[in-house]
Amino acid sequence: MPTFAPGDYLRVCRPGYFHHGIYVGDDQVVQFGGSVWDKPNATIALAPFEEFAKGASVETVSHPDDPAGAVKRALWLVENPRRVPTTSWASTASTWRHGAQVVSGSVTVAV
Repeated sequence: MPTFAPGDYLRVCRPGYFHHGIYVGDDQVVQFGGSVWDKPNATIALAPFEEFAKGASVETVSHPDDPAGAVKRALWLVENPRRVPTTSWASTASTWRHGAQVVSGSVTVAV
């Protein structure tokens, strides 16, 4: 596994889209998942890095937030899934990007 720091915003290329997540340490990623064709039922979950990557190359995406804040929001979203506005997200690849932006601080979430 490449070396990532807690708070890194990760992206991995999947067939036809990018999958996004936040690395929270201990080989764990908070990922924004579910069927690419069923975005309103998207989930936010803690997953092992290998499950997130599925053997593909993972890259970091820059974001303006401090790493501790990104980790705090990511873990908060895992524990408070009903408070995440997934039904209002567009049904495009931007859904996952939006979810990671919520966590990384590009979009504000009160925690």
